[in-house]
Amino acid sequence: MVSQLMVPFLAGAELKALRLARGLMSRGVRVELVTTRFRRGLPGLEVIEGVAVRRLSVLPDEGASSLGAPRFPYLVRGSQFLRLALHVAMEGRRFDVVHAHCISASALGAVLGAKIAKRPVVVEPSLAGWDGEVRRVMASPERPLARRLLGLVDLFAVKAEEIGQELREIGIPDDRIRSVANPVDLTRFRPASEAEKAAIRQRLGLPQGPLALFVGQLLERKGVPRLLQAWPAVRAERPEASLAFIGEGVEGEAVQQAASDPNVGLYHLPVRFEIWEVMRSADVLVLPSRNESFANVVVEALAAGVPVVVGRTGIAQRIRVAEAGRLLESGEPDEIAAALTEVLGMPDRGRALGSRGPELVREFDLDTVSMAYESMYRELIAARTRA
Repeated sequence: MVSQLMVPFLAGAELKALRLARGLMSRGVRVELVTTRFRRGLPGLEVIEGVAVRRLSVLPDEGASSLGAPRFPYLVRGSQFLRLALHVAMEGRRFDVVHAHCISASALGAVLGAKIAKRPVVVEPSLAGWDGEVRRVMASPERPLARRLLGLVDLFAVKAEEIGQELREIGIPDDRIRSVANPVDLTRFRPASEAEKAAIRQRLGLPQGPLALFVGQLLERKGVPRLLQAWPAVRAERPEASLAFIGEGVEGEAVQQAASDPNVGLYHLPVRFEIWEVMRSADVLVLPSRNESFANVVVEALAAGVPVVVGRTGIAQRIRVAEAGRLLESGEPDEIAAALTEVLGMPDRGRALGSRGPELVREFDLDTVSMAYESMYRELIAARTRA
């Protein structure tokens, strides 16, 4: 597995890579997760939740801690590309398949290294649309090299049809595109009793009243500014309600500033690896994103029996999200405020909506999805053997 970033950086693609590694290992697959030492002070080798994570030394990208741009982007990306290419070329023969998450400099380096090592390679883009990886790479100065390397990929694992269409537009044939799902650990993300919710909140220092939760990168694309604008209207109707943020990003300063006022019921929690604990204590998950190819946190909230207020994300095209919450049409502050006020103001209604969630996401069970990935890997291994 190759992921450009990894814990302590927390985002959907990185957590998905770690979760899938755990699921595959439980099925007897040997997995090593390779990432970059993007920040000074990170250990070169670490075991995270039983998964061996190897961090390769590259030029540090200090902007990664806040999702800002590095000061020397070409040098940073160049060092990531070369370091991963060299590592995978040298170590790849110990493995049967190379699986790179997202289309990044590290992923493209892994593609080159895998081809040198004569190993099949899977690339899994995470986002479609105007700020998705395919379009960003195709608009970059590295386009000629990137396009050639993407043409060497044996299989693209895509979680949204929009990503598949973008790949077809740059010449990737249909037989190299495979639809996949993101897994959720149903043993962790499960409904909590009222007593469990109260205990989790007490441990985190959160109030016991109605609680809305945002989990994700603190970006404009995720709707963070609009959510902050909507919150005063929610508090005007539900003064006992609270809103907690978990995440990092360029909007983090605005969240911190809003949370500094003790009268607004807004909290910015430290990035916690045990996100499932916080999720299980919430009364609603809010994600007013306007571009989201899958949205892991929506699946996790539904698995935990938590109703959702979300933009029309990719997951809404796969399952009936509206049965367990509210879908935002415009995602403007007044619409966000109205939806949150409704769900938080009727606890019984919120619980009824949330109770439908676990059944909606049963197909994303970690073992089921891991089995599908293992089958995909074995297919690639068999094709290589025949060749």
